[in-house]
Amino acid sequence: MNELLNNVQVQTALITLIVLALNALAQWLKSKTRGSLLEYVWCYAQPIIAAFIAAAREVMQEGGEGSAAIRGIMDKSLAEFADQYELFEGRPPTEAEIAAVRNELVTQLKRIIGG
Repeated sequence: MNELLNNVQVQTALITLIVLALNALAQWLKSKTRGSLLEYVWCYAQPIIAAFIAAAREVMQEGGEGSAAIRGIMDKSLAEFADQYELFEGRPPTEAEIAAVRNELVTQLKRIIGG
């Protein structure tokens, strides 16, 4: 066994295997963060977020109390995202993916409001 571990080719193969495993672990961990979840679903979320921004700006320009209207637009946007995601992925989005999109909608709303 000691002779096998002292073999340069075996050492190279083991090092390669360890590096590949660590890279796979890093990718898996990255996929579990909210930012990367948004990146993963961005092709579905981007048009929904753009429509949300336009609708939210319209509500803000009309003036008055728009919190109920904004909440309705946000709910509609999240439902549209879930529908689009399920249509193309064949499964509903996870709660984490929905939360990532919701957080982006809130971020955009804060930007629109100016806060």
